[in-house]
Amino acid sequence: MQVLVTGADGFIGTHLTAQLLDAGWQVDVVARRQAPSGVRRRYQTLEAAGDGLDGLDHILYVAGLAHEAGANAADNAHLAVNAHAPMALLRAAHAAGVRRFVYLSSFKVLGDSSPTPLGVHAPYRGTGPYAESKIAAERLMLDAGPGPCQRVIVRPPLTYGPGVKANFLRLLRWADSPWPIPVGNARAPRAWLGVHNLVALLVHLLEAAGDLDGRILHVADREQVGAGAMFAALRSEFGRRIPALRLPLPLLSWLARGLGRQDTYARLFDGLPMDTSGTEDLGWRPPYSQAEQIRRTVAWYRTRA
Repeated sequence: MQVLVTGADGFIGTHLTAQLLDAGWQVDVVARRQAPSGVRRRYQTLEAAGDGLDGLDHILYVAGLAHEAGANAADNAHLAVNAHAPMALLRAAHAAGVRRFVYLSSFKVLGDSSPTPLGVHAPYRGTGPYAESKIAAERLMLDAGPGPCQRVIVRPPLTYGPGVKANFLRLLRWADSPWPIPVGNARAPRAWLGVHNLVALLVHLLEAAGDLDGRILHVADREQVGAGAMFAALRSEFGRRIPALRLPLPLLSWLARGLGRQDTYARLFDGLPMDTSGTEDLGWRPPYSQAEQIRRTVAWYRTRA
């Protein structure tokens, strides 16, 4: 079986490509930097890959632009990479007879907080260039209607693991510091996703029988805990014994507003649980525990020192 992985040199793509190669897949990649050893073909651009789809069975679109400075420029850049490029590749996949096109979207399309678990049919509430470009991509793909190539949309929450960057890397740095961090009252449950669980689902979707066209799937670790509990688990793995501070939430919210860090406050203290029942209906469960994935992540982080 032959599969194309876009964004193969990114955080998720690196893990995904390695797993596919280990499992014996024939893998083509779109990668800006050096391709992993063992792949069949490397394309530097999505346009070039779109001309080489004959004989391909599946496409895993995990490329994406998450952060870009600027306002209008960011909107255009995000839309180009996260919405327009995958749609062009999907059209090429229809023409080439590719069986399944799996698009990695984001749980952020449903917003940044919720008191109750959000299912796949919850309304779009995401804001900002990244979330809005993912919303645009989902709408374009679903509005295009069925074709020879099955469209599957996967929405992961914040994903962590060896090689992680951005917000979770910042959390790792806090957990490894000797200072007390005021997240002891961050108890609202949130969805988290270890990269090995995400990769396991993506590989499962390549092998799953039946018609999955138009399906939206939510995926998260079995454990959906508050940021305070995640921080405590990380700190314990680092061997740090200093407990997190428990400051009143109104005080922390006031401080966040004063410092212009409302987004940081929301990511730590607001709940964002996920309803994954639709994915479980496929007969799939996350194979790795959160504790195991935290161990892998901390072990990788220590090698960076």
